Amino acid sequence: MVSKYLWNKWGMFVIGAALLAIGLATSGGEVMCDGKPMSPDDTCSHLRKRRAVVNTFEEEKFHQSIAEKIFIASGGAFIIAGVVWTVVDRRRKTQRPQ
Repeated sequence: MVSKYLWNKWGMFVIGAALLAIGLATSGGEVMCDGKPMSPDDTCSHLRKRRAVVNTFEEEKFHQSIAEKIFIASGGAFIIAGVVWTVVDRRRKTQRPQ
């Protein structure tokens, strides 16, 4: 079902805008662990591949900043792809003999 909307130029705009909004909304905010704000002396534990992993405040901050950048970059890429697709479609329609 997602692929039906993903391979549609308007779907690319919507998905791109959503990803971009998520990335911008979370950027520069508080460092969170399980939905709770962290302070610099806190640690955060996660389960990864059935093993407990404990991250410091700085490690969580780094991981969250990477995630924000991925959301922003992928959102921008989807929007650009939608714009390019729209421009190409319009040029094809104007170049067709009538």
